[in-house]
Amino acid sequence: MKKVTLMALIIMLSAIWSSPGYASNTSIINGKLVQGRTLVPIRELSAVLKAKVIWNEKSKTVTITQESTAIVLTIDSKHVLLNGVDMEIDVPAQLLNNTTYVPIRYVTQVLGGTIKWETDVAVAVISVNDMQIRVLTQTDSKSNSSQIPQQTIETFVQKANEAADLSKITQVRTHFKAYVTDSFINKLVQQKGLVYKTPFTEKFYANTYGSFGSITQSSFNADRTAFAIERRIIVKFIDGKWLVDDIEFTTLYP
Repeated sequence: MKKVTLMALIIMLSAIWSSPGYASNTSIINGKLVQGRTLVPIRELSAVLKAKVIWNEKSKTVTITQESTAIVLTIDSKHVLLNGVDMEIDVPAQLLNNTTYVPIRYVTQVLGGTIKWETDVAVAVISVNDMQIRVLTQTDSKSNSSQIPQQTIETFVQKANEAADLSKITQVRTHFKAYVTDSFINKLVQQKGLVYKTPFTEKFYANTYGSFGSITQSSFNADRTAFAIERRIIVKFIDGKWLVDDIEFTTLYP
């Protein structure tokens, strides 16, 4: 049996430790998927991006500075200040479980980074100079903040999945009449179903405003060429009951 020298052993162990897993310049942080957008804890993101963060409890603002760039975000507001210029973003910074979360795409791009997504594992990848950040997403825990009964929402989600492919439904109008408006039935018949045929089984988010409402789900499996697809079930309160009036799809990005 051959003897293994100390130097050979060190070389072998180094190879074992360095071969699998991520590179030493890769960080992993947990984000949240809120209303179809990826939010990340600002403290963790700024630490990796080497940016300075100042929290103002009184004004509920978070200021991020990196070299000559300064971003001021206000909790629950879509208005931000970028080097003193007022701008609007699609999703505001949020305070979740006493942690400040900010929209990953806006903050990263402003600070000079780029984003790509790995659809097979639902991971957003941030690249800044020689650094890489992998963001694992989790859905927000708040589900139904609407006036629509839970059972009705679950039925609408089920019917939306059934409407994706009408080939197995012989009497389309009869099948959906109790749940959708006549105009949407006509649209379904004309389109022969929905654009995306994959059932959406992910957690839903329901909201209402007056006699209108929406039920939103985000799927990472509906389209492999996109980060995620958002399905929005549009509902109306007509003659004492809620009915599905349309279903829209939106391609989401991190």
